[in-house]
Amino acid sequence: MRKSVRTFLLTLLLLSTAAMPAWAFSDTQSDVNADKIEALQKNHVLSGQPDGTFNPQGVMTYAAGVSAIVNGFQLTVPEGKIPAPVSSLSSKLKAEAWYSNAFTIAAANGLTIPKEVDPNAPMTREVLVNLLSQAINTTGNYPTILLYTHINDEESLNPAYASSVQHLLNIGFKLLDKDNNFLPKQTVTRSTAAGRLYDSLQYVKKMQEQEDGGLAPGMSHPLIPAVPVNDPLTDYSLSVSKINDQVNEVTITANAPTPGYSLSISSIVFKDGQALLYTTVGKPDPAMIVPQVITETSASAYIPADYKPVLANGGGESPAS
Repeated sequence: MRKSVRTFLLTLLLLSTAAMPAWAFSDTQSDVNADKIEALQKNHVLSGQPDGTFNPQGVMTYAAGVSAIVNGFQLTVPEGKIPAPVSSLSSKLKAEAWYSNAFTIAAANGLTIPKEVDPNAPMTREVLVNLLSQAINTTGNYPTILLYTHINDEESLNPAYASSVQHLLNIGFKLLDKDNNFLPKQTVTRSTAAGRLYDSLQYVKKMQEQEDGGLAPGMSHPLIPAVPVNDPLTDYSLSVSKINDQVNEVTITANAPTPGYSLSISSIVFKDGQALLYTTVGKPDPAMIVPQVITETSASAYIPADYKPVLANGGGESPAS
């Protein structure tokens, strides 16, 4: 029942963008996300100001952002689960406030609410992406190939949010600027938040079409990378370090015959509760003179804590090497 209700809502979102008889907000017509904002408003996911404006370039607060995500994904408290009081999430969250139910439902569904969050504070880009990724995951366990995308300012990204950022990048979200920066601590606008929420709902609809009626037109199953051969590395090992309750850091270590070899995680396939990690090996510069000394090399990645990491292959030479 819950799935059919959500699918019905997502279908309405597509239909409502096809024909807009009138603009719901007086200040969104020229906004880049105008159609998406209108679709969300017409399905009672978003609301505006009393004067009929949406203020698309204003900041998205945590209260408004969490409420929109809960509304958009039609989240409810899971059956049989007793939700924690909203005050346990943050002393700044009030039980009688208009947003309290949304925070309670979000937390009950496993969405990570920042500790001691101020509901009236501006939401950051990294928190929005993390909440959207987690909300998407509440709708189903979709097979995914995760190709690691280099982020220039990754050192400023909360490690607990790293896998969510990679997740959204790999399902088609344009999160990086022209310099490959994510700007994780930057405040997100109401327009941007609405656009990304809409895109998240459309992704879920697309994936549910695959589950319910075969592949949607123009789509194909993701390809599982072939296992490489001629691996110069030996003695592979895999270790796991807990970052928090939602994220683990996985490190793959191997021995190289000489210095100069590099190991990288080229892709991660999430399937049947396992995170299958595929690696590639970079060879030393041919111009280098290297000693014949066994050298350890390693590579790391962040994965959701509820997936079991599995080393899917023993490396293999990188196509570019």
